[in-house]
Amino acid sequence: MHDCGQALLELQRAAASDPKDPEAPYVLGMIFLQKNDPAHAIQWLQKALALKPDYAAAQEALNQATGKKD
Repeated sequence: MHDCGQALLELQRAAASDPKDPEAPYVLGMIFLQKNDPAHAIQWLQKALALKPDYAAAQEALNQATGKKD
Protein backbone atom coordinates (compact mmCIF):
# COMPACT_ATOMS: atom_id res chain seq x y z
CA MET A 1 0.00 0.00 0.00
CA HIS A 2 1.24 3.48 -0.86
CA ASP A 3 2.04 6.00 1.80
CA CYS A 4 0.42 9.42 1.85
CA GLY A 5 3.37 11.14 0.20
CA GLN A 6 3.32 8.70 -2.71
CA ALA A 7 -0.43 9.16 -3.12
CA LEU A 8 0.00 12.93 -3.23
CA LEU A 9 2.69 12.60 -5.90
CA GLU A 10 0.47 10.34 -7.98
CA LEU A 11 -2.46 12.76 -7.73
CA GLN A 12 -0.21 15.66 -8.70
CA ARG A 13 0.94 13.67 -11.73
CA ALA A 14 -2.68 12.96 -12.60
CA ALA A 15 -3.51 16.65 -12.36
CA ALA A 16 -0.59 17.49 -14.64
CA SER A 17 -1.36 14.74 -17.16
CA ASP A 18 -4.99 15.79 -17.57
CA PRO A 19 -5.00 19.54 -16.86
CA LYS A 20 -8.64 19.96 -17.95
CA ASP A 21 -10.03 17.48 -15.39
CA PRO A 22 -11.05 19.17 -12.11
CA GLU A 23 -11.23 15.92 -10.13
CA ALA A 24 -7.53 15.51 -9.26
CA PRO A 25 -7.15 19.11 -8.06
CA TYR A 26 -10.32 18.71 -6.01
CA VAL A 27 -9.08 15.52 -4.36
CA LEU A 28 -5.71 17.14 -3.67
CA GLY A 29 -7.49 20.10 -2.11
CA MET A 30 -9.52 17.79 0.08
CA ILE A 31 -6.40 15.91 1.21
CA PHE A 32 -4.66 19.14 2.17
CA LEU A 33 -7.81 20.31 3.94
CA GLN A 34 -7.85 17.09 5.97
CA LYS A 35 -4.15 17.55 6.73
CA ASN A 36 -5.01 21.01 8.15
CA ASP A 37 -3.00 22.75 5.41
CA PRO A 38 -5.45 25.39 4.18
CA ALA A 39 -2.91 27.24 2.02
CA HIS A 40 -2.32 24.23 -0.21
CA ALA A 41 -5.98 23.23 -0.04
CA ILE A 42 -7.01 26.66 -1.31
CA GLN A 43 -4.49 26.49 -4.17
CA TRP A 44 -5.82 23.15 -5.43
CA LEU A 45 -9.49 23.92 -4.86
CA GLN A 46 -9.18 27.18 -6.77
CA LYS A 47 -7.60 25.24 -9.63
CA ALA A 48 -10.54 22.80 -9.61
CA LEU A 49 -13.00 25.71 -9.68
CA ALA A 50 -11.12 27.42 -12.50
CA LEU A 51 -11.65 24.27 -14.54
CA LYS A 52 -15.27 23.79 -13.49
CA PRO A 53 -16.80 26.95 -11.99
CA ASP A 54 -20.04 25.20 -11.00
CA TYR A 55 -18.24 22.47 -9.00
CA ALA A 56 -20.34 22.76 -5.83
CA ALA A 57 -18.28 20.35 -3.73
CA ALA A 58 -15.08 22.23 -4.55
CA GLN A 59 -16.74 25.55 -3.69
CA GLU A 60 -17.96 24.18 -0.35
CA ALA A 61 -14.47 22.88 0.44
CA LEU A 62 -12.93 26.22 -0.56
CA ASN A 63 -15.36 28.01 1.73
CA GLN A 64 -14.32 25.68 4.52
CA ALA A 65 -10.62 26.23 3.81
CA THR A 66 -11.01 30.01 3.84
CA GLY A 67 -13.39 30.04 6.79
CA LYS A 68 -16.24 31.54 4.76
CA LYS A 69 -19.83 30.71 5.42
CA ASP A 70 -21.96 30.20 2.27
